[in-house]
Amino acid sequence: MTGSILCFGRFRLDLAQRRLLLGERPLRLGDRAFRVLCALAGANGALVSKDELIARVWAGSGVEENNLQVQISTLRKVLDSEGRGDTWIVTVPRRGYRLLGVEGGGAYPYRPPAEPAPAHHHELPQLAHGLIGRERDAAEIEALLCRHRLVTLVGPPGVGKTSLALKVGADLLARFPDGARLVELAPLDRADLVGEAVAAAFGLPLQGERLATEALAAFLRSRRVLLILDNCEHVVAAAARLADALLKTCPGVCLLATSREALSVAGEHAYPVPLLDVPPRSKSLAAAQAMTQSAVQLFVERTAAALGRFSLTDETAPVVAEICRRLDGIPLAIELAAPRLKVLTLEALLARLNDQLRLLTAGRRVAVPRQQTLRAAIEWSYALLSEAERAMLCRLGVFAGSFTLEAVTAITTGAAVEEANVLDVLAGLVGKSLVLPLAGAGENRYRLLEPTRAFALEKLGPSRYAELVRRLCEHMTIVFERAYRTWPATPWADWLTAYQPELDNLRAALGWSLRPDADPAMGVVLVGYADRLWRELGLLQERQRWFERALAFVQPTTAPSIEARIRLGLGWDFYGGDRTRLSHNRRAIALLRQAGGEPVLLGEALMQAGHSTSRDGDLAWQSHEEGLAILRQCGRTKRLAIALLIAAGNRRDAGDLRAARTLVEEGLVLSKALGDDRLRDTLEAQLALIGFLAGQTAEAIDRARRAVEASRRHGTLPAEFVALHWLAGFLLLGDQLEPGRATALQAFELSRALGADLPGSIDRLALVLAVRGETDTAARLAGFAEAYADQHRLNRGGLGIAIRNRLVEHLHRAVSPEKCQAAMAAGAAWSEQEAIAAAEAA
Repeated sequence: MTGSILCFGRFRLDLAQRRLLLGERPLRLGDRAFRVLCALAGANGALVSKDELIARVWAGSGVEENNLQVQISTLRKVLDSEGRGDTWIVTVPRRGYRLLGVEGGGAYPYRPPAEPAPAHHHELPQLAHGLIGRERDAAEIEALLCRHRLVTLVGPPGVGKTSLALKVGADLLARFPDGARLVELAPLDRADLVGEAVAAAFGLPLQGERLATEALAAFLRSRRVLLILDNCEHVVAAAARLADALLKTCPGVCLLATSREALSVAGEHAYPVPLLDVPPRSKSLAAAQAMTQSAVQLFVERTAAALGRFSLTDETAPVVAEICRRLDGIPLAIELAAPRLKVLTLEALLARLNDQLRLLTAGRRVAVPRQQTLRAAIEWSYALLSEAERAMLCRLGVFAGSFTLEAVTAITTGAAVEEANVLDVLAGLVGKSLVLPLAGAGENRYRLLEPTRAFALEKLGPSRYAELVRRLCEHMTIVFERAYRTWPATPWADWLTAYQPELDNLRAALGWSLRPDADPAMGVVLVGYADRLWRELGLLQERQRWFERALAFVQPTTAPSIEARIRLGLGWDFYGGDRTRLSHNRRAIALLRQAGGEPVLLGEALMQAGHSTSRDGDLAWQSHEEGLAILRQCGRTKRLAIALLIAAGNRRDAGDLRAARTLVEEGLVLSKALGDDRLRDTLEAQLALIGFLAGQTAEAIDRARRAVEASRRHGTLPAEFVALHWLAGFLLLGDQLEPGRATALQAFELSRALGADLPGSIDRLALVLAVRGETDTAARLAGFAEAYADQHRLNRGGLGIAIRNRLVEHLHRAVSPEKCQAAMAAGAAWSEQEAIAAAEAA
């Protein structure tokens, strides 16, 4: 791709020849429309204001805004000439326009300032070392991502697919205003977790029966994101289905996958990641010649890092070149070989490697398959280890994710590995590059490369694995009992830093223990302690499955506090008002009253029971009063802050705004003291609603906007939805139609992604249509929203009732009651997809 071409989707904008092409077909475009498109494309996905576009395209002409609107309308028709309903130009009301999907590095000289994206949007791990020999590959992949929205890096294990993907992702961050995410699929043991893992990477909570694919499509539809799916091979079908769905519904999303095989999705470009270059055989090979080959460059760099210094000479160049050839230029094999020079000479290293390769090929020097060559490198490294190092390496295979020194001590000690020597043995494996240290702000952690872990598990064998995974489950119980105790008073970011890395090990422990032939009683205890991790990560569907699985193993002999934790997990309601969860909360209350000694759990159970009956007035408040009284006695913690938030909602819906405000303000002080930004965001949004209901409209709108901004900074999607949802209501009830419509559309998008208050979101957009005079569609949407709320037993709060009343008033003023009722009945029969399509057109 040359610098004069910009790409978005299947379109190419050739600036030099002033042409727009769909594939190879040129599209007819007038001069003004072409110049508008160039200005939008050159902004690299950023917002371009209307004034900037007019100044750029009609400089000095004094035209009005409707001239620009005509050209935008023309562009939209040309870009959707095939009638597929694609949206490439997004209107930001009263501000300007954005072009989705543009790639190419911004060749056009026009550069309006990009809106800064929050730092949490760019969550790509940094490579510990710069890539060697991959400059051409990276450039080719970046160019491919300009023409294809899905590029899959394919190749054998150890070839460096992940590192190359991270390099490309880091280089392309500027092209994606809404950021980039890496989703590591290797730890997943089930294909149905793929969508949840991707949703978790965006902080997108999933709950109920909603499919992760639908939630992601709703969330990403108008965003420009680079998504890296790493290690797809063992879940390739699920990864392919997700990629296909996102490509079809989210024009601003590009995907970069790594796998041992292509995903086989329409529009995919598979890029075989080559091995590093190795020198030809030559006894007279000079150092300068050898160093032109990337495999030798990597070997020399890693050897220098291991030894402190190392220089290639004309004498050593042939030996190093032969080592790189025997390793087939596989980066991982070279990474494993270089540190061996701490104990071996180059010649001894080559001889030892030769022996191992001959062993794997039955003594015949034939072409070695690449994966067998990688295995040979690991086998050879394993043969050089001491007895204690071999034992520890095999036992470390039980970890599905990264691990701490504490975990290594708990699980790997025993025969050949004494507790007093754990640190020295682990350091030896780190020094030999078989265990990788991970940089981070928290406790030091380590991990195995996936090929090394597979090798370790193979050496371990099934019976020894069962013994060690029991140890893992015991250790995870200790870890998450500590997490349970520390969560109430630990800032959420610090708490997540400590416990999020344990997620994959937790899954492995639960997957083993919650089986009839394992130790389900241990798994039931572990599930109860781990609840907060799933909640904090938004993995609500996975959380629900583990709790349901644990409940099946609860016995009459199970301790009351243990069963109560399982019941509390199943009784927790994300948004409130779900009476189907009430029975679990009541069972927990009965167990805890009977057993005594667990006041914190009883307080939580009472608050949850009140939350499940949040629309039942006095019944809910009785539970809240008792729960609050108990939790106040248990200390100023996040549990109390959440209880204050729940109780405030009850008082607000009962019309006692003064009491509601007092409770929220107390919760705000507490959440700030505890460093819980997410909870603080939600409480701030509550204050906005209370102010609006008290008649302080301007203050409420200002506070709600600040709550939206804060929740976006902190990546708190549920709090962002609540603030947007209420802000849209404030604006529409205040007759600010256009800003209300724009905000309602944003809230509607998050509503679909989160599975939150779909009827309320649709009512807001129906009100927009009713005010505009589009009463038939508005009435149909109103009918659908009412039927949906009845079917799912959803209750409306005070603001929702006000929106609904305003909507009905507009409809009754515009059409006869009979006609309105007929349209609402027709809407009640709509499918969810039909209603969503109608609402999106508002």
